[in-house]
Amino acid sequence: MALITLPGGMRFRQRTHWRLQTRTPSSGPGLDGRQQYLTREARTWSCSYQVEGGWDASADGAWGGWLSFLDDLRGPLNSFLLPVPNGRTPYAAPGEILFVTDWNGGFLYESGSGFVVGEGNPTVAADAPAGATILQLTGLSGDFLRRDAVFSINGWLHRVASNTDGTVRFNPPLRAPVTAGTVVEIGAPKVRVRLPSDDAADEAHNFSQLRGLYMLDVVEAFER
Repeated sequence: MALITLPGGMRFRQRTHWRLQTRTPSSGPGLDGRQQYLTREARTWSCSYQVEGGWDASADGAWGGWLSFLDDLRGPLNSFLLPVPNGRTPYAAPGEILFVTDWNGGFLYESGSGFVVGEGNPTVAADAPAGATILQLTGLSGDFLRRDAVFSINGWLHRVASNTDGTVRFNPPLRAPVTAGTVVEIGAPKVRVRLPSDDAADEAHNFSQLRGLYMLDVVEAFER
């Protein structure tokens, strides 16, 4: 699965929350008449975005760049790295540093000017296997990563469930093992995604009148 580069000059706004779609298979009624369930980790990220700037002829790579990008995607066959807003803002642009807030809503990081605390992205403090749900992160930027903030590691997306002095519990579990020193992207996290279907590819080409927004539905890409 090829990795396609997003065109420049655009902003991406979430239409929905990033959500872990759960597929819980059932084995059918048991002997006692109660419904029985098989438990396994079968959750994948999905989200819907609005694409802003696709009509802007003055923007670098826009107005034609979007359609060329969709041509390269070939529907759901190829993947791309999509920026994920962190903190309170719903907007994201490729490579943009976004707002991250602490537990009380105070700003820890400021968009466009780097990290206020001066530490940048944290790193993983110790090796962790695939399937782990807890990581120890380094430095103040790891200590203050708030609940419901997201982070990415090598294009895999995770959301913080709790954080105690840098000991971060998150969902979903690690998709691949990580080693000590691996960078944890919190300033501008990105997730590797693809279009979920041919219908989603058709929708991404559609727009409303008066230069309306393009719509983008995505799912997590596992084929890497």
